[in-house]
Amino acid sequence: MSTLPPELERRIFEAAASAHRRTIPTLLLVAQRVSIWIEPILYRTLHIPEPRGRRYNKFLNCLSMKNPAFLASTVKCLLFFDFHGEHTLVSILEHCTGVTHLALRHTPFQRDLSGQFLALLDKMQVVKLGCNLDDLVTPIWSSGGFGLHPMLTKITHLHIHDKLLQLMGKLDALKALSGLTHIAVQEPQRSSTWHLDLCHIIREILTFDKLQALVVLTDEPVYSPIINRGLPKEIRDTRLVLLPRRDPRRRSQLSGSLIDAVAVDGSDFWMTAEGFIQRKSGGEISDLVMGPSGEIIPMDGEVAPPRPAFRVLCELRGPF
Repeated sequence: MSTLPPELERRIFEAAASAHRRTIPTLLLVAQRVSIWIEPILYRTLHIPEPRGRRYNKFLNCLSMKNPAFLASTVKCLLFFDFHGEHTLVSILEHCTGVTHLALRHTPFQRDLSGQFLALLDKMQVVKLGCNLDDLVTPIWSSGGFGLHPMLTKITHLHIHDKLLQLMGKLDALKALSGLTHIAVQEPQRSSTWHLDLCHIIREILTFDKLQALVVLTDEPVYSPIINRGLPKEIRDTRLVLLPRRDPRRRSQLSGSLIDAVAVDGSDFWMTAEGFIQRKSGGEISDLVMGPSGEIIPMDGEVAPPRPAFRVLCELRGPF
């Protein structure tokens, strides 16, 4: 029997489970009280696998045994590889009404499942969304009610996975989202007009009334062409952050920047961007780019390491 006070013991186990998620199945076997404490951490983020094979079936069986009230209060983040409208999954997700962070890829609208899928999302309380906007909102767009759709009115942080050219015609609709304060876009593909396209997108988004942060995710950590070419003076806004991806090799996978946009433990790239903006607003830095690990990348390409306090903060965040 433990000699530690129960509250201290609980904090120790919760900290261990949060820092080392792979140990949770083992920790669940320690004692019933420990299982009660840390099982919610295991289900806080649900990464739904591809809808085929033994792993997917095992996933469904595991969730189907959970009390609907447990899913509603515990699941905060959903990550989708795909969605086939499978009945068991639908019945489970109907109970995940507490979801606040959502990342989507390969959405189901090509398979006439859009109504069913959007009905599920409407029940959730999503504030941070990472998705291919063109796929997700096509049915909403065609109905003309994009800015008023229940699912979208709550969103404050939006990571748009579309190519910038696809985004051009949707800026007015995005501007209608009343709660939107943080937007992230992809660095454009190289073309003869890529720099002009990027400047146009930045200039337009910076006019959004409630915007607090605009993040442009880039592929090159130090010598980004965006930095080397320079941006016009009128769009060198304090709210603008050029942020290299943490792992450019993962950029085509769901486990890349989409997950980084919706992490529920504070390790998302929004935290990095907000820290950078705060330092710019305080006059500590200017015309600089934040590196993927918190380092500062000046215009000349020489990297300045993060302040000790900021480095410690990055280490404490860790992966989730």
